Amino acid sequence: MTGEWNAESYHRVSNPHVNWGLAVLEQLPLAGDEVVVDLGCGTGRLTARLLDRLPRGRVVAIDRSATMTRAAHEHLTPLFPSHVDVVMADATALLINAPEFRDYFTQWQDPWNYAGPEATAARLTAAGFIDVSASLESSPVRFDDAASFEEFITTVICRPHVACLTDERARDAFIGSLTRDAAADDPPFELDYWRLNMRARKPVTPAPPCR
Repeated sequence: MTGEWNAESYHRVSNPHVNWGLAVLEQLPLAGDEVVVDLGCGTGRLTARLLDRLPRGRVVAIDRSATMTRAAHEHLTPLFPSHVDVVMADATALLINAPEFRDYFTQWQDPWNYAGPEATAARLTAAGFIDVSASLESSPVRFDDAASFEEFITTVICRPHVACLTDERARDAFIGSLTRDAAADDPPFELDYWRLNMRARKPVTPAPPCR
């Protein structure tokens, strides 16, 4: 059980994700009348920017989190009442050995599988896409102070781990230890994010001849 997202906090701290998404959005050729699926829409901050580019189109915003989809609906529907559908759906390890935390993670199952560029390109090709490219890009994120770092990792990075820490003191100790370690890093409070960039397109199927 990984627990639900704190959507209110995520909406505040998700600037890194929005900035990465904007870089991708800038490269997306859109005529303005397409139907676009936004997988992992979160609270809809980037989805709103996508919708700005689709005045005659539509977005299906998907996230598997109930709190995220609820927040996305509340954020997007007043702005784009007839151009967006928000849907809750699933589109598809960290080992913790410190004695003071180990018992909380006895049933832990790593929920993520991040494919590399080679595997991603192969999957896209197998799915019928052409002009496929995939690459990794270093995208470190640095925070100004301990408080902003702590809120971000609690809400985003360590959300499933925090959900397992049912004792509040253990949870505070866990996040506190990570924050102290980050403070001692050089540079301090930096997360070593890497982005997986993907580009591909579906071949156009010729229309059948008119009879």
